[in-house]
Amino acid sequence: MQGKPVNLDLLRRTTRADFYKQIGVSGAQSIYTKVAMDVDSDSDQETYAFFGAISKPKRTDVAAGRGQIIEDEPFKDYSMSLKNATWDWRQTVEKEIVEDAKLDQIRIRAQQGADSGISFQDERMSAVIEANGATYDGVACFAGTHHGGSGATKDNDLTSADDANLNITVTTQPTVTDAENTVSAVMTRARTVTDDQARIANSGELNMVYLVPPGMARAFQAVIEVGPVAGQTGNSGVYKGKGTVVENPFSTNGAIGYAFVTSKPVRAIVYQKRIPWEFKFIIDGYAWDVLDKAIMKGRSRWDFMLADWKKVFRFTYS
Repeated sequence: MQGKPVNLDLLRRTTRADFYKQIGVSGAQSIYTKVAMDVDSDSDQETYAFFGAISKPKRTDVAAGRGQIIEDEPFKDYSMSLKNATWDWRQTVEKEIVEDAKLDQIRIRAQQGADSGISFQDERMSAVIEANGATYDGVACFAGTHHGGSGATKDNDLTSADDANLNITVTTQPTVTDAENTVSAVMTRARTVTDDQARIANSGELNMVYLVPPGMARAFQAVIEVGPVAGQTGNSGVYKGKGTVVENPFSTNGAIGYAFVTSKPVRAIVYQKRIPWEFKFIIDGYAWDVLDKAIMKGRSRWDFMLADWKKVFRFTYS
């Protein structure tokens, strides 16, 4: 006995809903949402000019005396441009699966597509970070010569060679003590880096996010998240509550980690979104009539850019 024919329009609408629902779930669990600025774009390319020093308040009442001059920093001290990239995702579905109304299998496939799209955004962001391109001052993001200066106040690239309290000798799996030293160095540097007007760049709560390869996660979690555990060794908690640890499975170097300041209006990475993921389930045309396949298709336009070097710190074990 032949089964009831599948309602193709209902199938399209159902898979579309499943796709977007999963996009929301996957997006909430993604890496890039934890460290990047989310900026909507209404054109193919955007120029950002919110970098550089901001004017400081100055007392101007009678008690301050006459002749007080209020600072007026220009809005376009520095600027950067980011061009959107176009990204496509495609998955075929055998015609027989559609004809036999195996809706659960098709639905799960649509959800997998959404998850793949968000996962790729994490992978893309990781590649942009590791490429170490220039930030708003025209210098490679992780360097010691920002704004033409040098020394600790202009250096966000921490290594055992130039940071006395970062005495790391392992290559991939730091001990808890190693992680304590690293967090100490990062926190000190985050509090002392200065902008182009030699002003402290980070104050107040920083909401640090430590983005580390899987081999480093255990030690950093012990220092930042876990804290002392009764009857167990190897748990510190020295900096418990001072940040979170995020494992990056897309890291290509197990000896390098990153720490992001995420509490400020400007972050280290811009995520520019022109067109979010769109979804179509195509059950017509050449693929359907000749190749006996339906097509799931996703399309989006977005990209990432390194932005403010003062909001991220790289630490390298050697």
